[in-house]
Amino acid sequence: MPSQLTMDVWEAVGAISAQLRLRFAEGAGADIGFVALATLRHLVRHGPCSVTELAARDRVTTQAISLRVAPLVRAGLIHRSSDPADGRRSLLEVTDRGRKIVRTAQEHALAALDDLVAGLPDAERSALTAALPVLHKLGTELAKGKP
Repeated sequence: MPSQLTMDVWEAVGAISAQLRLRFAEGAGADIGFVALATLRHLVRHGPCSVTELAARDRVTTQAISLRVAPLVRAGLIHRSSDPADGRRSLLEVTDRGRKIVRTAQEHALAALDDLVAGLPDAERSALTAALPVLHKLGTELAKGKP
C-alpha cells in the first residue's frame, strides 16, 4: 500500500499535469487534439524520427502512429521524407507551421502556470522552489524504470 505522501504527490502532480495538458490543447485551437499535439511536441523536442520510433515511445503499433500522423501530414504540420541512412525508412519532421502551433500552445499553458506561480505568497514560492530538485529526481528515477 502506498504511503500517504506518495498518494499526495500522485494527486498533486496529476492535477497539475491534467490542467496543463488542457491549457496546452486549448492553446493549439480546436483543430488539433492533445495526442496529435503531443506527437508534434515530441518531434519538436527530439527531432525527426521514424514511425517505428514514435510507436515504441508511445507503446502502440506502427499502424496506430500512421493513423495519428496521416492527418498531420495532410494538414502540413509534419513532413515525411526518406531516411538518408536507410531509404526504405521514412522520417517524420515537424514543419514550421507545426512548430508554431506547438510554440503557441506551450506559451498558452505556461502563461496560465506563470500567473498562478507569480500570485503565490513568497513563502509558498520558496517552498515550491525548494521542492523542485526532489520532483526532478523523482521524474528522472521513474524515467529510468526505478524502482
